[in-house]
Amino acid sequence: MKHQHVVAFAREQHNHVAIVAVPRLSYTLAGGSLRAPLGDLWEATELPVPPRCAEFLENVFTGEKVRVTQQRTLLCREVFAHFPVALLVSA
Repeated sequence: MKHQHVVAFAREQHNHVAIVAVPRLSYTLAGGSLRAPLGDLWEATELPVPPRCAEFLENVFTGEKVRVTQQRTLLCREVFAHFPVALLVSA
């Protein structure tokens, strides 16, 4: 149930998509330890993406590219691999 620990929203205009995602209740997510909400802590948690979303999205803050899965989702462990906030745009 780690999906309850992320807040995200998407905006679309023409062929462009922007997705903002941030963790919430990080202390609870980490099982009561003081740990950044990054990488494998998210396990298999996924975020759905809009239907017309590109195959890759770029995180504006880190420059990392994240691939959209075949199920039209993003893996939180990839979105938050190195930074706990994401602004993803069509790459």
